[in-house]
Formats: sequence, structure tokens, C-alpha cells
Amino acid sequence: MNEDNNVRSMFELLRSVLFQSMSAGIIEKVDEYGLTLMQRNILLYIGRNGGCNPRDINKEFSIVTPATFRIIRSLKRKRLITKRRIQQDARFWLLKVSTKGEEIIKYLDKIPIERLDKMVSEMSDRERKTFKEGFQIYFEGLKRITQAQS
Repeated sequence: MNEDNNVRSMFELLRSVLFQSMSAGIIEKVDEYGLTLMQRNILLYIGRNGGCNPRDINKEFSIVTPATFRIIRSLKRKRLITKRRIQQDARFWLLKVSTKGEEIIKYLDKIPIERLDKMVSEMSDRERKTFKEGFQIYFEGLKRITQAQS
């Protein structure tokens, strides 16, 4: 196996392990707010890209316009986002996270860190070292994949 395939397979393995170990905690907490995983992801996207519009969401998540509008309506109903028309062109909307939405985002962002901290604190020194080395390989793999694509 050449080095690129080895890095890619290690990257895939680490990504899978990280996703499996953290997603249960994230999804569990998201359910407290009645959000689906897609609603959570779109809320986070709007939070990180304030002033975005529904078309941006369609492109980012590769979903169709009706699905995007259903999710936007749901997030708006829960008072997690606000939307306003652009004065120059009434056909377009700008989406922003509300104060309540910002509080939830802060909470959601903390979940993986707290879970990871707890998980790492229960590891032996050898396991922590291996875990750290795994992350280093993971990020090196990401760097190589990104460089190969550009």
C-alpha cells in the first residue's frame, strides 16, 4: 500500500471513530431542543455564516429549496433564527441566528469538547499518547488530501 492510501485509510478510520464516539452525545443533547440533525447543522451554518440566504444553504448541504424552506420555517418557529428581506431585492432573505439560537449553539459546541475531555481523562498514559498520535495522523491526512485537491 502506498503512503497516500495508508494516510487516507487512517483518516477514514479516525473520522469514523471520532464521529461514532461523539455523535451519540451530540444527538442526545440536540433532542432536548427538538432539533433534527439537519436542523442542528443548518443552525450552526447560519451561526457561522450570519447574513446567509436560503440559496447558500441549498448549496452547502446539497438539498432542494422546499426542504430548505421547511427547515428555515421550523427554526424560525422555534425562535432560533430570524429572517429579513433584503431592501434592494425583496425576493431574497437574510438569515441570522437569534439570541436564543446563539445560546443553543454555544451549548452544542461544548458537548463534543466535554465528552472528549471526559474520555481522555479516563485513558491511561499510553492510550492518551496513541490518541494524540492518531489526531496528528488525522490532521496530516486532511492536510495532504486538501493539498492534493488544490
